[in-house]
Amino acid sequence: MSRVSSISELNDSTNRWRILVRADRKWNVYHKTLPNEVFCITMVLVDKEGHKIRARVLVKSLLDQYRETPIERETYFIANFVLSTNTNMYRATTHPFKINFRQQTYIMGQALNIYVHCYSFFPIVDIMKVDENVYGFVKCMEQLEEYCKDNETKHKLHMVITDKELKVNYTMVDHTGKTFVVFWDQLALQLLEKSAAELKVILPKERRSYDFLDQLDNIIGKKMLLKLKINAYNKKYPNSSISVP
Repeated sequence: MSRVSSISELNDSTNRWRILVRADRKWNVYHKTLPNEVFCITMVLVDKEGHKIRARVLVKSLLDQYRETPIERETYFIANFVLSTNTNMYRATTHPFKINFRQQTYIMGQALNIYVHCYSFFPIVDIMKVDENVYGFVKCMEQLEEYCKDNETKHKLHMVITDKELKVNYTMVDHTGKTFVVFWDQLALQLLEKSAAELKVILPKERRSYDFLDQLDNIIGKKMLLKLKINAYNKKYPNSSISVP
């Protein structure tokens, strides 16, 4: 095999680069005004050193050629591609360049393993330079979406963040036995009548940080009709806690 370069070496000084990479992520980008029509195919490639770069198929006549290949988590030898600056507002990687596949691009699968997972770490000092910081508990996160606007590729990620996670555990008993139940967020708020932020300051304010909150006793001894959320983990481990949706 010809000499391969690290992703960190890639720049637009030549088009004769050769890389050995794993397809970490791959997704379709749809037209904003034509949601059923694919605008381009985008992917994130990672090499054995953990460096990442964004790659895309922008030429409409090549979309079918790259629809099935590369495959996520598979390793490939790639050559004859074009590099352009990675200047979009929202970027899939921090690499200053991105790869554009063309008709002459060569891709060949390789029987090699490259990092099952790859992460990007940043010093705390860099994170603290952000003008606005949001701290919270991420309740749920959707898939990363990419779309085209004003001839630029943009990304958006929807997530739900709460300022504090509220979770309380109780043992429920009936004539057949007992089980452990978990109440989350809004339902727990209804039972305790106070938010997580409010509960957090009660004991220190009353100078009894060693103790349990009196509000936790609100439902002790009461009969309740519960709708339980049973998942595969609960079925496999009968003694595990069950969530109340």
